Amino acid sequence: MEIFDEGTVSWYVLLNLLGNAASFAFAAFLSRRINRHLNAGLSAIEGIEGELGNYEYVLYLRQFEMDRRLFRTDRIGVRDFLPVLMLSLGIGNPIDSYNTREQNALDQFRRFGQIIAVGRPGERFPMPGAQRFYLPQDNWKPVVSDMMQHARLVLFLAGLHSENATADGTFWEFGEAVRCLPPHRVLLIVCGKAGDYRRFREAAEDYFQDIAPGLHRSGEASVCLPPLPAYPPLKDPKKLKRAIPLNGVIRFNPDWSSEFISFDPTGELGWTHRSRWRSTIRSRVDSFADQIERLLPGDATWTKTPLAQILGRWWIWLVFMASMAVVRDVSGSHTIELREKLGIIAVVLVGTAGFVWQEFLRVRHIDLYNVTVTTSEAIED
Repeated sequence: MEIFDEGTVSWYVLLNLLGNAASFAFAAFLSRRINRHLNAGLSAIEGIEGELGNYEYVLYLRQFEMDRRLFRTDRIGVRDFLPVLMLSLGIGNPIDSYNTREQNALDQFRRFGQIIAVGRPGERFPMPGAQRFYLPQDNWKPVVSDMMQHARLVLFLAGLHSENATADGTFWEFGEAVRCLPPHRVLLIVCGKAGDYRRFREAAEDYFQDIAPGLHRSGEASVCLPPLPAYPPLKDPKKLKRAIPLNGVIRFNPDWSSEFISFDPTGELGWTHRSRWRSTIRSRVDSFADQIERLLPGDATWTKTPLAQILGRWWIWLVFMASMAVVRDVSGSHTIELREKLGIIAVVLVGTAGFVWQEFLRVRHIDLYNVTVTTSEAIED
């Protein structure tokens, strides 16, 4: 079957490729915005009490106002048209581009168990990222305290969105974690700008100084704030082209002394920001996560979908057969020059390979949620 007419091939090919590329890029641009709103309605947990076992989940706590900042996706401007175009051809990882900042940050901790968080009171839809559950506003402290003690790991977002922000609830939760939990089950995660962490650090110090006299008068156990380290400078700030999903974590030693583990991509080799961040995950994040996993109660098992099962899906074979049909028609045409044939075939093959690669990445991202934690009847920390 001939799909090209003599004398019109060059213009047809050029307009078709440009039109498809522009439409795919525009669709990718819109889908980033649409995706986060669609996911927002899928993150609530109904009836959480009694459904989560001991040490089988990760509890994520933060100042509620930070949700708006972490709900964003990386900005796409004119200079990012080429990366978006490459995504439309299947080159690159669409997950990092479409996900919100909270999703990209928390994805590094899904290996430890299901991540849950207290939802902001009154919000219409839960944010994508950690699965939200909701508590009454007048008696939430006992529930949060109990859930912290039964969580495998407790994450605190160490950041305040403005100078005048208040986070008494978050600091109470932090103090409760220090009082009730061993240090290796508490982590502070740093996302966003250095100023967010600086404000959290200073406000936390002021808060604990203010409540210390009251705790002593009431006879409660004294809650001492572990000294928080300063934000370390980047090795090469000029290389930082956009926000880092996870700037670093603060972990605590047995004596509650703290250490800032920086996930700085500017010191890694790579042509692009994304490639340097992937190198950071391999060299810093994964090794740190392995250290934490050995200290946590229970054993987390990540179930991966077999490669043969991914490649055996019908839509992959449908795209492959359609691509081969186009290649056959183009290669058998007598009205297309050899150079044009090679160009068309190359675009088709790259697009097909990219589709398969993106499907592989999509399944692997879903596999992040397939974590099973096994625990004994009683675990001593």
